Amino acid sequence: MTKTLTIRFEANQKLVSVKGKDESFSELFERLEERQSPSEILDTLRGTIELTR
Repeated sequence: MTKTLTIRFEANQKLVSVKGKDESFSELFERLEERQSPSEILDTLRGTIELTR
């Protein structure tokens, strides 16, 4: 299943800076998820992404 996320330009730039050269954004999120608990991930991303439906 695919989901579309809308994020601010600044948030995208931050994510690009930590994403590996050959890594997809899905792989980046999975890597971040493996290293931190869900609440730590939300704390890290708070203010950098905006979730919309």
